[in-house]
Amino acid sequence: YRRSLYISFQKRLFITYSLLIILLVFVLGIIFYQYSVHTLENNAISKLNAISDKIGEEIDSLIYPMNFIIDYLISNSDLLSSVITLSNLNRNNFENLTYINEALNTIKSILSNYLVSKNFYRVNIFNLKGDFITSNIIVSTQPQPDVSGYPWLKEVDENYGANILIPFHDEPWGLEKKEK
Repeated sequence: YRRSLYISFQKRLFITYSLLIILLVFVLGIIFYQYSVHTLENNAISKLNAISDKIGEEIDSLIYPMNFIIDYLISNSDLLSSVITLSNLNRNNFENLTYINEALNTIKSILSNYLVSKNFYRVNIFNLKGDFITSNIIVSTQPQPDVSGYPWLKEVDENYGANILIPFHDEPWGLEKKEK
């Protein structure tokens, strides 16, 4: 009976070492788990950074030609003076119609040059007086769209000539109303 109450020294030693080994394995498992999680997080972060850099470069490569054509067009003094003419002259004064038509033709001529038509699907210039000039010959034969109600016009007006990027939207000048 006494033997059953007391555990032999070998069994105690075995249980102690077993518990020690289990505790050691458990601690090493937790350490390895935390190391693995940390490594995976760092790996994921570095891959996401690489992906975001790549997406940023792709967006920049899409925006660069747009900035180029904007710079090209606004550096053209004939275009600028024509845009100013369209914006400032009184449309009700019959004497101004010659200047207005000349300004429209100048802008159309500049937008129809090879650099614009070769590299861009369409470049549009419009103002709130209802003038709409485009480099796309098919669209230019359509009735002039009314762009005054578009929500992005306020953002354009508030940026005083700074470039802005607007999301996809229905174009009032598309061949079909669903064109984006």
